[in-house]
Amino acid sequence: MSAKDIIYRRKATRAFLDKPIPKEDLMEVLETTNQTPSWTNSQPWEVFIVSGDKLKSLREVWQKEMSKFTAETMPYDRMDIQFPGYDSWGNAPQAIENMVGFKEKFAKETGLPQEEFVKIALEANANFFYAPTIVYLGMKKDLGPYSMFDLGAYQQTLMLAAEDKGLQTCPAGAFVILGDLLRRELNIPEDISIALGVAMGYEDKEHVLNKRGAMPRMELNQYVRMIE
Repeated sequence: MSAKDIIYRRKATRAFLDKPIPKEDLMEVLETTNQTPSWTNSQPWEVFIVSGDKLKSLREVWQKEMSKFTAETMPYDRMDIQFPGYDSWGNAPQAIENMVGFKEKFAKETGLPQEEFVKIALEANANFFYAPTIVYLGMKKDLGPYSMFDLGAYQQTLMLAAEDKGLQTCPAGAFVILGDLLRRELNIPEDISIALGVAMGYEDKEHVLNKRGAMPRMELNQYVRMIE
């Protein structure tokens, strides 16, 4: 399979089967991801992989805490990194349009009433999309924007390497909202910022949250500037 095929096939999977990932497959994905480029080969990423009994206990604690909140009262102040709400995109109207279109298309293609869609989506989020493995990505707190850029490259390489291995993924800022809880439960050092979690496993093709097609992409002429 070509790199182009893998890129086009990858999508955000929001519901997974209760099927563990063989350790040898996971290690192969990580070995491939280890080839991610970074500024001056700094390789600033910190990676925490949670599965098995530890993920089960984390999920129970997480659900209990998240049940205290609604979509409107999420405790974003407990995250290590500021959550990019709509207020952050004032100078990028096209980005806002893209995000609104995503939410509308997603809700429409599931065929669910808005209230029921939000309920199911929140439940899936609180369950880490039912994934058998979560890969948490972070970096040292005193590092700058270039290291965050490198961490994003690591995330993308991880997802493509997983896809090539027959595994599906979904990156989610929602998995790190309770940053203090994660730090306590996973013994993550205080000097590491937890950026996001990546759910990984096998897609539950029957789940309503996976009943959607590819999301639209902008035309190149909307953002590419050719300078010759």
